[in-house]
Amino acid sequence: MDNTELEKAVNEFGLDIILEIADALRAVGANNTGELINSLRSELRDTGKGLELFLKSKGYFEIIEKGRKPGKQPPISDLKRWAQRKGLPEKAVFPIAKNIGKFGIKPRPVLKQIINSNKFKEGYQLIGEAYAKDVRKEIKNIINKK
Repeated sequence: MDNTELEKAVNEFGLDIILEIADALRAVGANNTGELINSLRSELRDTGKGLELFLKSKGYFEIIEKGRKPGKQPPISDLKRWAQRKGLPEKAVFPIAKNIGKFGIKPRPVLKQIINSNKFKEGYQLIGEAYAKDVRKEIKNIINKK
């Protein structure tokens, strides 16, 4: 079946979700350098079972979303880059790492907030309508071939 309308709708939905995620990251103060927001991508894949939308980002998006439990310090190399972008001295990195290891990082569930939003529900409705257009088009093609 030709999924032209569906593909277009899902791609638009992916871009809308990325814009929503970017706004939400800014709102919770998770936009230190713009690197995370600039890394956000949506990718439409045909998995053989159907079309799936994948959202991609830098690995630390998950830490923002889910937080980090106390107990283990984060990699020093990652913190060094973060501190440098923030203009913090390198000597601040180890105490910050120790503090994160001791207390963890509080989650800021931006994706969960977006999934529960009306924008997300509207996207599903538009995708359903696009799929219905493709089905109608396919039925017309089958009828016209007879």
